[in-house]
Amino acid sequence: MIISAAYFESFITNLYARVPGTVNWTFDQQNAMIVTDCDAQYPNVYIMLDSKWITIAPKDYIFDVSQGQDRSQCIMFFTPGEMAMNIFGMPLFIDYYTVHDPESGNVGWAPHSASNKGDVTRGTPPTAQFLEIGQVN
Repeated sequence: MIISAAYFESFITNLYARVPGTVNWTFDQQNAMIVTDCDAQYPNVYIMLDSKWITIAPKDYIFDVSQGQDRSQCIMFFTPGEMAMNIFGMPLFIDYYTVHDPESGNVGWAPHSASNKGDVTRGTPPTAQFLEIGQVN
């Protein structure tokens, strides 16, 4: 997922503020990615689309790149972008069925039967601790 540079630093700072304990992480400038501890307790991230909250669970945005079994190094699937928009990709779609209606321009979301994610709802996200990525139109 590519987050506009206008929001990226604030987004990452707020995400790590919600992770309990000390987490080692760095921004790999060459590859434009965050390298982080695998075993921290990362929060869900909620994206509002069409006035409904879509859940991105840590398992959807943290990926283990360790060599071997030690789970010492992971990357985040959030990267900064130079555009004045956000590009939502694979982490947003995990555990959901989506229906794209090209005639109306609408996209419908629902968790699939094996998903641990709750129903797509309007209003406040399912937790009081949520992260915003600026305004999404």
